[in-house]
Amino acid sequence: MIQTQPVAAELPDLRAPLTLIIGQTDRTAFRGATAPVGIRPRTVPQAAEIAVHRVRNATLVRLPELGHSPQVEDPGRFLRILFETLAE
Repeated sequence: MIQTQPVAAELPDLRAPLTLIIGQTDRTAFRGATAPVGIRPRTVPQAAEIAVHRVRNATLVRLPELGHSPQVEDPGRFLRILFETLAE
């Protein structure tokens, strides 16, 4: 979806609460292999910083020592954050 649909333009339309749980060492870059020359793609943590400001009721949880799959790298911590978020 990130590659083929303009979902970023629809972020301000989201009404439900949104929590992004992001591993800060994630180096995945959207369009990393297909970006035009001279354009530096954003990594997931960079894109999340922008996205959280575009959604009305969004929260960003930064996990400094985790990468692209925090739910796999530290499932206990991830689930604790997820359940705390859902309880709110």
